[in-house]
Amino acid sequence: MRVEGLNLEPLIEETIESGGLTIQENVRFVIREGHLKCRLQVQYSENTGLSGMRLEILKSVDLPSFSIVLILNGRRVRCYCSDVPHTNPQDCESDPGRKFTGYHKHTWSDLTGDDCVYIPTDIPGSPLEEAFYQFCDECGITFGGVWNDPPPAQLPLLGG
Repeated sequence: MRVEGLNLEPLIEETIESGGLTIQENVRFVIREGHLKCRLQVQYSENTGLSGMRLEILKSVDLPSFSIVLILNGRRVRCYCSDVPHTNPQDCESDPGRKFTGYHKHTWSDLTGDDCVYIPTDIPGSPLEEAFYQFCDECGITFGGVWNDPPPAQLPLLGG
């Protein structure tokens, strides 16, 4: 989502580097919009006017694909995707026009929003639980909840 003139980049970096982000909720998946979804509120220890910070995990019901998203004020400021194809716009600083077919990470830029991606070296891929913990670590989030695996694919389809 491109929005010019927001100057969010310094605030995002400062927030992540502060070490003051925490999640106290347990990871619990529910089926929504054909995906398994978990939404966790992110608490911030400093009073900087931040609102609506959350982390979302989306998992395909019948495929191994997933994404982990950090959202600030309604904007995706960090996102880690497993195998959803993405093509960088031509105005991305690195790899303009490149098509990514595997694991990739979106980071916020005031110039391009979250449209530009790269292949991360700090998060190895799967399994989902390991990627979640490493994503939290990379985003400066301390996770104080309990991880619960997503239910097997058959359970959501059967309504149980």
